[in-house]
Amino acid sequence: MGLLYPATWFDLWHFAPQAVLTSEFPGAPYSFVLYAILLGLSYGYYSWVTGSIRWGTVSHIVQDSLGLAGGTFLAGMGLLL
Repeated sequence: MGLLYPATWFDLWHFAPQAVLTSEFPGAPYSFVLYAILLGLSYGYYSWVTGSIRWGTVSHIVQDSLGLAGGTFLAGMGLLL
């Protein structure tokens, strides 16, 4: 349960913005939530095995930074609306 509860809340937290923001791609919120489920379970498992959330947090920060930087880069090139 120490793995499922945090992963569930992680997933629900990531579903909230998808429920508010609309996307031109059908099914986009569900694919994002599925991705969040997989990440939540992997972060939770790794934290459980190591006994620390440190590297899961660092991984999440790096992933978010790359996603934001990638979106900014594509928008700057006119490839992202």
